[in-house]
Amino acid sequence: MKILIDMNLSPSWSHFFQENGIEAIHWMNVGRPNDPDKVIFDYPSANDYIYLQMI
Repeated sequence: MKILIDMNLSPSWSHFFQENGIEAIHWMNVGRPNDPDKVIFDYPSANDYIYLQMI
């Protein structure tokens, strides 16, 4: 499982998942904070990630 964490969530979530054996990256490590939603939503499906966002 690979998780992409939304900009609205703390980057510490990626550390939490990594410490528990789950590959995780924060959006700030792969994109820009002002990227349009389409760019953000396309990334996980193109790279086999699950997108974790705050609702």
